[in-house]
Amino acid sequence: LPYTDLFYCDIKLMDSGKHRFYCGVSNDVILENIAFLSGLGANIIFRTPLIPGVNDTEIAGIGEFVLSLPERHPVEILKYHRIGAGKYAALGMDYSIDAEPADPEPARETLRKMGVEVIGE
Repeated sequence: LPYTDLFYCDIKLMDSGKHRFYCGVSNDVILENIAFLSGLGANIIFRTPLIPGVNDTEIAGIGEFVLSLPERHPVEILKYHRIGAGKYAALGMDYSIDAEPADPEPARETLRKMGVEVIGE
């Protein structure tokens, strides 16, 4: 890792089936690669967009995964937004997630109580 100082890794879902449904691929290799990077001592910041009805019930699982890694890494919980909806419409695609943004603070507090370092607002 001589050329990379920092890795930003999104963890959207821990459930492989849900990840395949929403993202089009399983997350198995993604999680294995993250564990590999952590084992090498890589500087990683995890970012999780909080999407109501999609991953808002997976926060503890994300925390458990982060705590299982060889090194400690912070997590940033991002508030859901619909910025991509216009791009989907322009491409003639359905934007299937019609959720209202949720307060990310309860998710952040869940992680803090688990001992995960939480960064960001």
